[in-house]
Amino acid sequence: MLMQGYDDQARLIVRELFAWILQKDPKKRPRSCEKMRQHPFFSTKAHSLDTDTLAEGLHMSRLHIAAALGKTAEVKSMLADADADADEGLASAQDQLLHRQPLHLAAAGGQVDVVRLLIARKDVDRDATDGAGRTALQAVQHILADDVGGEAELKTNLEEVRSLLAQVAEKTFINQRIN
Repeated sequence: MLMQGYDDQARLIVRELFAWILQKDPKKRPRSCEKMRQHPFFSTKAHSLDTDTLAEGLHMSRLHIAAALGKTAEVKSMLADADADADEGLASAQDQLLHRQPLHLAAAGGQVDVVRLLIARKDVDRDATDGAGRTALQAVQHILADDVGGEAELKTNLEEVRSLLAQVAEKTFINQRIN
């Protein structure tokens, strides 16, 4: 697996940097080396940045970052704040580059508790697709098909996430057939 041995935050920062540089619309790509150097990847403290600081440098919301990094308490807090403010779109908002929802990021990172939290919410579209046309379940299946190498814990978590998402997909399918 690419970047085996690196922590979730390092993987998130690198994936996001590549997405920014390689996005389809050239006008949205970084226009200079100086602009690119502002990305958290080039920070000497990239491994110790908090969610707020990462959100300033990455092209995604605090919720996307917390979901990707498995920060369940932060995700709960942000969703509770959004519920209190009647911000119904927060849990299903897409990131700017790859059009992933928090569920996609949590699922792809094997963040089981965050996935459980998100799929329990009515405002999360479990069948939403990302920029590659994949649902969160399909994204996890794609990662598992590529082999996660020697990271046994990640593979176990991804298998559990796949099982959770497959159960939800099956229930959705059954409900659609009944109605």
